[in-house]
Amino acid sequence: MSENKEQSDGNIMAPRSSADVPISDFSHLYSQPDPRAYYQSLGALDYRTPDHVQQLARWCLTRQNNPDTTPWVIDVGCGYGVNGAGLLCQMPVHELMDRYCSEDMAAMSSSSVISQDASLFSDRRSKTCRIAGLDVSRASLDYGLRVGLLDAAFDDDLTQIKPSDELARIARNSALIIESGVPIFIAPYVIDALLSATDGTSQPWIITAPPRYTNVAVYNEVLAQHGYVMEQATDTPLPHRCFESTEEGERIIAQQTEMGLDCTIEKESGYIHSNLYLARPQSAKSQPVDFTPVVGPVVRALGRP
Repeated sequence: MSENKEQSDGNIMAPRSSADVPISDFSHLYSQPDPRAYYQSLGALDYRTPDHVQQLARWCLTRQNNPDTTPWVIDVGCGYGVNGAGLLCQMPVHELMDRYCSEDMAAMSSSSVISQDASLFSDRRSKTCRIAGLDVSRASLDYGLRVGLLDAAFDDDLTQIKPSDELARIARNSALIIESGVPIFIAPYVIDALLSATDGTSQPWIITAPPRYTNVAVYNEVLAQHGYVMEQATDTPLPHRCFESTEEGERIIAQQTEMGLDCTIEKESGYIHSNLYLARPQSAKSQPVDFTPVVGPVVRALGRP
């Protein structure tokens, strides 16, 4: 996912507060006209979180199913449409990575890649939902629109401005708001702006997957203002991606240790791990959820690194 980042150098995303940990910066991947560099770089790190988010999103859409409408899903930090590919075209992350890391793809022009992608996604697209992509990267949004992974696209920086009228309209008609990799100093405030734009006329469910090294208290605070409660969908953390470097791993483990977390899973696997959450209105708290059917297939399919 792409974000508006402050950088301390060419490779590290600078923290915005003492609670943040410097992590590797991938913002340069989102300025290309097609997603090859994105998938090649994150493919090498075995990027997995979108699959977790999509599995929970499918379950939510089934529970919220209204046969008379095709629900809107707002994808915060959508990048090149990885969640659109999964939800609309049933293409998991590893299939996308294999596609864009192939020798055939490497030899193509961007226009040829976009043309082939548009044909592929059109053939595989379902009517599960409509995707509204939100990202500060115009290049990745334009790609998503051209190939059919996004039905609407917005480059509004909601940490600075209110949603446009059209984005607010979609927010009022959305079933879900999802994110699968946006930093903790951005995502909660973007979701806050989207919920505020609904004017209380709708209460979309929210899926978020913050890494373990982040303090999710800010999510709880923001969502509580809108009458939402967060539920953790997994008893154990899920793999996000490999550490980009030994130094990144050391920084993250040090941060989590300071937070009082057991870091055995990160030390043994060499992966950043995330927790998967579903936020629903307070009124839904009386309807407990068994997440086993949701998360179980993802964990079994991916295995443990």
